[in-house]
Amino acid sequence: MAISKNYIVVGGARPFDDIDIALSIRIWGRNTGRHIRTLKGHTSRINSIATDGNLIVSASDDETVKIWNIKMGECIKTIKHDSSVHSVAIVGDRIISGSYYGAIKIWDIGSGELIKTLRDHTGVVNNIAADGDNIVSGSFDGKIKIWNINTNDPINTIKASASCVAIKGNFIVYGDRDGIVRRLNITQKRPKIIGRHTAQTVGGYGNSSRTYIPSIETVSIHKNFVISASDGGIRMYNLNTGRKLVQVDDKLTHRWDKKYNAAYIDDDGIVASRLNYEIYAFDLAGELKYPFVQGLSDIEGIQYEMEETPDTLEVHIQVEDHPLLLKITVMADGTYKVAKEGGAEVLECIVGKRLCKKISQHKFTNIVDMILAIYKKFDENTWDKCVSKIKGPRTNNLKF
Repeated sequence: MAISKNYIVVGGARPFDDIDIALSIRIWGRNTGRHIRTLKGHTSRINSIATDGNLIVSASDDETVKIWNIKMGECIKTIKHDSSVHSVAIVGDRIISGSYYGAIKIWDIGSGELIKTLRDHTGVVNNIAADGDNIVSGSFDGKIKIWNINTNDPINTIKASASCVAIKGNFIVYGDRDGIVRRLNITQKRPKIIGRHTAQTVGGYGNSSRTYIPSIETVSIHKNFVISASDGGIRMYNLNTGRKLVQVDDKLTHRWDKKYNAAYIDDDGIVASRLNYEIYAFDLAGELKYPFVQGLSDIEGIQYEMEETPDTLEVHIQVEDHPLLLKITVMADGTYKVAKEGGAEVLECIVGKRLCKKISQHKFTNIVDMILAIYKKFDENTWDKCVSKIKGPRTNNLKF
């Protein structure tokens, strides 16, 4: 995931997901929550994405780096690597990419021409971050290296198995697979611990359970804040003191697909995503603003629009060519209300009394699961059987 002032960009997929998801980049309007478009062009899994203004850069197992124009909705340049590309970053007018064989390449973002290659890692470069003239890279060789963009040799090497890295000015922050977030200056050898994600207990077979340390999935620096995401939730720390400022716990740790896998921060707040591609927006105090209704645009035959107010997000959804219209109002605390055009019996006759009761009693943990459950039940035969019971105007000519 990557964010900018106007966009949220999600690319790639988990190893067992649908190939169409693994090869696509999905873009949402950050202020509207609307799905803008899906970009396709890679022929193998997307491993990393970065965005800056109106551009997206993506890195893939197909041995290419692609540059996309968000407004045009198309790839404007393809850069050929010499192996699969596992990490990518944008800094100024340059692209930094990390590859399978340990090479870091610096490209001109306008021409796509290779500027230089940095070689010192002996394993996959799975993390890249850059700020100003400095680059930080993390690799499966168990080392973090810090580079100056104008030289060919690393200016510092730290022994660490980093799962994610970030850099801002002279500060580097990295997370590891032991749930620890560390900070150091670009010239230091000994990092300082600024935060820990606590151990998680999950259920196993029967009455068994197991406890594990969550790996830090992403770290991000903004001004004096550090944000980190893991299986256990989201944490925000003071960069200088390590004081924990915000803690968003994951109350769904028994669901592996609900775990947080990314969180980023800027002036407009925190944006986080879960493994099942749900996206959540928080303010800088860690209060939920609203969940994006991600995924709806990928369901054939569904149209929707959103209206945002300071306290609510209204989602209007219609099944194409059918008179079912839902209006879902998401409150600031994440709860929701459902209104059905045509009366309460509309939803009940389509999805059944049991699911209708589950909806009315707020049994769903998020809006996406609720909507998907509704439309999983809905089909034309169901509609034909109960159409005579529906009261209220038909809305199949509604246009969004």
